[in-house]
Amino acid sequence: MTEEVIMLGGNAIEALRGYMERIVKLEQDKAALAADVRDIYKDAKGNGFDNKAMRVLARRLLKDSFEDEQDLAAMVDIYQDRLFGAPTPKAGREILDDEELLGE
Repeated sequence: MTEEVIMLGGNAIEALRGYMERIVKLEQDKAALAADVRDIYKDAKGNGFDNKAMRVLARRLLKDSFEDEQDLAAMVDIYQDRLFGAPTPKAGREILDDEELLGE
């Protein structure tokens, strides 16, 4: 395989160089974003939030695994219970009204 690349003309080498530059840039961006996420979790923990609950919620939101609004409201109630004790009756509904969280 290496011999094939070496024997290819300048266009293939330039294409490879371009791919590698893009990959390296994206890997650097990914590392920077991961550091930003760690900083956010650290800040949230410093303000009394439970990082484990936040990570579970983030994974579920990223997977878009909520079947319907009731699932989302239930998750919010569980999260609130985990952080603050018994949930308030409107906790889930307030979150459902937040378009930014729902990605709409």
